[in-house]
Amino acid sequence: MRPRELDPRKLVLLTTTVLGIGFILANIALSIILFYQASQFLISSSTQVTLLFGTVLYLVASVVLVILGGFLILGGLYSYRWGAPEGIVSLGVLLGSLYLLFLGIGSILLQPGVESMLLILSAVFLMVGAAAYMSTAFDFKLTGSFMTLAGGILLATVLFNYPILRGALAEWDVPFLGPFMSMNFIEGIVMILAPAVVFTDLVVKRRREESSTHLFFPIVTLIYGMSMFIGTLYLTLNLWNILWKSPWLGPLYAAPYWVFITTVFWSVALIILTIAGILLGISSFLVFENMVRAISVEEGFAHLLPSNKFQRQSGKEQSTQDKYPSLPNLAASSSTRRGYLFTARRKEEERSKKRF
Repeated sequence: MRPRELDPRKLVLLTTTVLGIGFILANIALSIILFYQASQFLISSSTQVTLLFGTVLYLVASVVLVILGGFLILGGLYSYRWGAPEGIVSLGVLLGSLYLLFLGIGSILLQPGVESMLLILSAVFLMVGAAAYMSTAFDFKLTGSFMTLAGGILLATVLFNYPILRGALAEWDVPFLGPFMSMNFIEGIVMILAPAVVFTDLVVKRRREESSTHLFFPIVTLIYGMSMFIGTLYLTLNLWNILWKSPWLGPLYAAPYWVFITTVFWSVALIILTIAGILLGISSFLVFENMVRAISVEEGFAHLLPSNKFQRQSGKEQSTQDKYPSLPNLAASSSTRRGYLFTARRKEEERSKKRF
């Protein structure tokens, strides 16, 4: 199939399906590993109890992300059949903020600090902002988008300075990803860009009654897809290194066999997320291509393209040639006309016209 024959809606459906499956499988594996970590704590002191509850909250957060993966698949199917799934997206943001809230409370129990407080605050801002955005009133929508932007900035501050998942898996010496399975730094940038796009879209709709999300969201998904591709691939290679060293040292040394198998399963799920990152990049590219193609045919923009200038000039020359055909073109235009102007029959017709 040639690239221009690809249907962007089908590719978006494939992307969200693969992404949702990757989220579900990766967090199922992470939940099993967190369950094993929680089972290692002895309830012999308040410190051990605190660490146990913190790890359990990380486990609950992973279960919430599994549900969010199901919402990704449902949102892609809804978008393919009926259009933009605004309600599903808002519910997904609510689930994502609940996921961050569990992570924040768990990180306070495991590693207290300013970053944990900011993580909880960002989750609250995102949750309240998503709930306000679901209202039909414009003022509530604008307030909700502004609060979501504030929550994204706070979350980005945490991601720039604190690896969230490392709190529950401190023994795993690997470069853990951000909470949404991509590189921490780039994921922080995405957490600022996505709410900013929503806020800008509301302002544009208020003034011009037209949406502007199609101009900016492909940029966000492209950045996120590249970050997911690089981050998950890098984490997979580090997990394979741990698996290779497990007979001698590392967190899997002397661990039960089912934990080893779960780690292998986790690495496979991360490969699925790597493929999802590639599909996100391809989908963003196709959206850009369709957007440029649509803009190029609009009146007022098409004359700026050099190819269209050449086509219009060629059209003018062609119309001039059609109106005033040259003698060689007229003679060569048809096999029945070839030599017709200079035959004896033509001369006889001219004489007949002069007689009358």
